[in-house]
Amino acid sequence: MDDIIIRPATQADIKAIGVLWQKLVIHHQQLDSRLPESAPDGDVLYASRIASLIDDPYHRVLVAEHHHQLIGYVFGMIADYIQDIFLPEVTGFLADIFVDEAYRGAGVGKRLVSAFAQWLKSRGIVTMEWYVASENASARAFWEHIGGKSL
Repeated sequence: MDDIIIRPATQADIKAIGVLWQKLVIHHQQLDSRLPESAPDGDVLYASRIASLIDDPYHRVLVAEHHHQLIGYVFGMIADYIQDIFLPEVTGFLADIFVDEAYRGAGVGKRLVSAFAQWLKSRGIVTMEWYVASENASARAFWEHIGGKSL
């Protein structure tokens, strides 16, 4: 799928990102009912949060677009370790990634992660952290496939 574009999110993407986030939460709930449920208006609240961070230099939101439709996104940030107890160091934290089910296995997730990692590198950050639900076997396999390590 060469016609999939990975690009920085814009304010025009906010509502669609909220919808994708809602799909992510539903997917997690189907895998493990112990994971948090969305509030009734969680997609709107999440979209609002993303809208407030989209231009923040310490946060990055990238989207995958296919024929003018958003099919995935990644949201992450630059995070400081607790500086009074650790040596000063920053790391990248990938908070959310989601690719619409119809596009999984086509390399979209890998491209989103790569673009986020490139953004981190451009800011001098060489480490990245993320969390994966233990019940999400396909996500664990994805991360292992692209070089992720379990801790």
